[in-house]
Amino acid sequence: MSATTYFRPAPNAGPWSPPSLNQFKLNVDAAAVNNHDGEVGIGAVMRGSRGQVYGAMATKIYGHFNPLLAECLALREGTSFAVHHKFFILEIESDSKNAVEAFHQKAALSTESPIIYDTIFNCSKLGNVTCKYIPRSRNIVAHNFAKYALRCTTNSWWCFETPHCVYADVLTDIPFQ
Repeated sequence: MSATTYFRPAPNAGPWSPPSLNQFKLNVDAAAVNNHDGEVGIGAVMRGSRGQVYGAMATKIYGHFNPLLAECLALREGTSFAVHHKFFILEIESDSKNAVEAFHQKAALSTESPIIYDTIFNCSKLGNVTCKYIPRSRNIVAHNFAKYALRCTTNSWWCFETPHCVYADVLTDIPFQ
């Protein structure tokens, strides 16, 4: 697996940027309103080169996690979703610099190591995947999925449709060519 890290956002950090033609990109995020309840929302969205949604998930994980561990869980759950549904992605984006750094350093002997190793294993099934940091402004759809997950009573998966909870965000996010 080849991995490239980008820690600086583009100078004009605008909306989501599409993958290359006929490719897929996975955006992930974690959210917690307050972690006193022990709930973390995980959001992941798989999109194509024209911005169309091919797959999405919103799931709630119970436990008291620090922000880095929650973001690492988002990477793992997002790549697990892609593997389960046989989506072959070339890019993963997260708005957590620390989670992306942990992925590239393989987080040896740290609390998040098992989660990072699961993510790396998932990526080995997905192909030549890169994982990079992007600013929140370019990760709005995944972020809003994560917030949506906190309000849900069940985990939700969508394939080949745009969920109503982020429909407007997806339309706003699509770059016009």
